Amino acid sequence: MPRQRFTDFLLHALLMVGSVLLALGLGSWWQNREAEAQAAALYQQIVEELQYNHERLQEDLAENAVYLAQVEAALGGPMSAPPPLLLSYRVLSSTAWQTLHLTQGLPHLPPALVRALSGLYEAQQLYAEQARLLVSHRGSVAFSRTDEPAVLLRAHRFNLTMLHQVGAQLAQDLETFLAAPPQP
Repeated sequence: MPRQRFTDFLLHALLMVGSVLLALGLGSWWQNREAEAQAAALYQQIVEELQYNHERLQEDLAENAVYLAQVEAALGGPMSAPPPLLLSYRVLSSTAWQTLHLTQGLPHLPPALVRALSGLYEAQQLYAEQARLLVSHRGSVAFSRTDEPAVLLRAHRFNLTMLHQVGAQLAQDLETFLAAPPQP
């Protein structure tokens, strides 16, 4: 009889441990499933955000090409009117990308996709930094003054050209990515 009680006790203990392990495994599986679904939804938001940023960037590039032509004209001689005071620069959104980071969704996306998205958002950051630099120096160049040192105009043209090139490369990278966005 004592041997039977020990066997029953051991069987009961094994069933309890197995039940707990099964419950923990199911809970983990369910949480992982929910996290993957959330990451997939956020990825869709990222694709939409990148499409929106691409449209805004295209508008900036078109307007800044005109601005660059005006700076080029200023280097050729005095201008009848100064170029617009404000450079066309629209802030590119990164809200969905930041949300994916905050919700710990990155591990649920393929590493190659995370690298591609990271590169696009880093390029957006570089574009934003270059634009802020140009805007901060814009006030130091007086295009309408005939005695303005040409070196200031050339420096401004260089910064504007740099911004335009960074923006054009970013636009091309966004077009490539958005032409066939990879599925997570």
